[in-house]
Amino acid sequence: MATQNISNNSETKNAAESIAFTVTAGDVVTVKVSKKRDRNGKGILVELEGNPMGYVPNSTLLGRNDAEKAARRDELLATPGQDLEVVVLEASVQDRDGKQVPCFKLSEAKARWIREEANRAQRQSDRRDAIANAVQELALGSVVEGTVVKIATKKSDRDESDFAYGVFVEIGSGLNGLVHVNELVGEPKRQRERLAALTVGSKLTVEVLEKGINDGKPRIKLSEKSVAMKELASAYPAGAKVSATVTRPFSFGNTHGLMLDVGGVKGFLPEADANVTNLSSLTKTRGQGVKVIVTGETIGDCIKVTRRGA
Repeated sequence: MATQNISNNSETKNAAESIAFTVTAGDVVTVKVSKKRDRNGKGILVELEGNPMGYVPNSTLLGRNDAEKAARRDELLATPGQDLEVVVLEASVQDRDGKQVPCFKLSEAKARWIREEANRAQRQSDRRDAIANAVQELALGSVVEGTVVKIATKKSDRDESDFAYGVFVEIGSGLNGLVHVNELVGEPKRQRERLAALTVGSKLTVEVLEKGINDGKPRIKLSEKSVAMKELASAYPAGAKVSATVTRPFSFGNTHGLMLDVGGVKGFLPEADANVTNLSSLTKTRGQGVKVIVTGETIGDCIKVTRRGA
């Protein structure tokens, strides 16, 4: 029981102690609208068993403005006895001119806000749990079809302009993963061209490379290139001897060699594996044919081949 401004004489103390509350400030409770009316018309009276008569001021009723709050008051008073969810603003005993008066003040609007906040928090918690479960069930190495939902951009260090560095792909179960430009199919130049061609709604087949949760958010790394490379490796297993056609000289970084057409698939023959003194000897004739062996490796978006032992 909370008391305020109580005088020291025993009679006053006894009067205050006879006023008891089963609730305290902050409690959300259900009360019943009383048949009794507030003489000043500034609120409604309510009943909660085991407590003094409660008071809900007009200002704490539901409504966006005074007119709506007044309409809500009339609605409640028209049906006495109905339940009303409120929060306790104050439950105390006050000394007014030597008389001990219970102050049991309640709010319908704040109770609604508390309920909505609790529901919102529960929804967020449920969503976090669902995402965590989805990430846990997502298998590393799995190949899934996804949809581009956002182009990933950041500020340039040189001129503060935005530039794209990848795409976010929705792969189901409410999960989005990042496909960095380096994980798109193609050599570096073609990867940039590929990124520029992608838009929201584009479909991508990707492999899950990494997964985790950071600050409650999923962090998933996806790769389109990995899927393509595995398909190439499956179609051209290590040790397979195949015929290829030279298309042009090409370099992957500092690795010089030749780009080949291997049955419609791009192949790369490093100069060190060309088994010739001069690489140009393999480019004298347009579309020159060569016999090569698949190494089982990939480079860029090409299968790597060698002429050693072919």
